[in-house]
Amino acid sequence: MRVKDRTQSDSQQCAQYQMESGLPVYKVIDDTEASDPFLLFDHIGPVTFRPGEAVGAADHPHRGMELISVLLQGSVHHADSAGHDSVLPAGTVQHIRFGRGLVHFEMPGPALVESGGTLEGYQIWVNLPPADKLCNPVYTEVAPDDLPRVRTEDGGAEIRVISGTSHGVEGAVSCVTPCCCWMYN
Repeated sequence: MRVKDRTQSDSQQCAQYQMESGLPVYKVIDDTEASDPFLLFDHIGPVTFRPGEAVGAADHPHRGMELISVLLQGSVHHADSAGHDSVLPAGTVQHIRFGRGLVHFEMPGPALVESGGTLEGYQIWVNLPPADKLCNPVYTEVAPDDLPRVRTEDGGAEIRVISGTSHGVEGAVSCVTPCCCWMYN
């Protein structure tokens, strides 16, 4: 696997598509050789559901990759073939190293289904190096208050360090493929 240094020189319109369930997703990065090790970067929503209308992604498999999900609004019920089963509230970061493979589903949380509301988040799919593609799966959830935070030198922004390092602060998620993922306020 090649890791390339890149700079962003052009802006582009994100392609929108709908998952089989009808959930709107914007593709920031699509699976191309030029983006390796990043396979996908999806912005899910924001989409507002009325009571009883919320949809998600039914059982589906992944392997040979890592997934970082950042839930901005709403809640997501996640369960997988390794026995993880939880409802993630807004602000939660989820990291799954699929390795040799898992089947999982991602559906709106019960309160969102029952009462309606808005769902929004990001998912970053990161390619695993060939030697790690068949590793054992790893699952991590990081609550909003457990994300390491650091302020910029001028105090103008707060950075939540999800993975990698920023201003000497190590992220909460450890990826096999070097990957920096930060959120700025």
